[in-house]
Amino acid sequence: MELFTVPTSPYARIVRILLIEKGVPLSSVKHTEVTLRDPASTLLPHNPVGRVPTLRLADGTILTETILIARYLDATLPGRQLFPGPADAKANAALGTALGFMEGVVAWLREARRPVELVSQSLLDLEKARAARTLDRFDKELPQTIEAAPDIGDIVRAVSLYTGEERVKLDWRAGRPRLKAWGEAMLARPSFVQTLPPAKT
Repeated sequence: MELFTVPTSPYARIVRILLIEKGVPLSSVKHTEVTLRDPASTLLPHNPVGRVPTLRLADGTILTETILIARYLDATLPGRQLFPGPADAKANAALGTALGFMEGVVAWLREARRPVELVSQSLLDLEKARAARTLDRFDKELPQTIEAAPDIGDIVRAVSLYTGEERVKLDWRAGRPRLKAWGEAMLARPSFVQTLPPAKT
């Protein structure tokens, strides 16, 4: 397998964490770093959409989109299953909320990156409000301790917390003791420590 990635991509990090949680050493998977939004990117011949992660299988099949790649790996690799079954309404509801939270954090990040004169304050306000509501929901519903090995929803949620805090100064700890305890425990897991993005310069 060959995983096309960008070191700072939270989406690619989700797949890398899943591999570790499945017991697969990252060294056993070829990692190819690519550029994004680049017409000369070496990713484009494999994935014309130009997004990471992209996974190339041994037979040349190209898989794209984070959750589809993660679901494939979960189904085909040995080890415990990280995806809920289709009839597990509660776990799928939690995964859906986690995915929506991540999309909002990334939208906030993209808008904040724009030149100051082009930034839409109304969009930033929308995403900040969305994040605050969702963080409050997490604080209400999550256990203070990790009672079982994390599933895919937990991974997406924790990567989103890290990304929000590091990239847009999202404070998810203050006033949310349950979320603080849960999030800090998740971010201390070996799979998260091993996949830390490079420090910002």
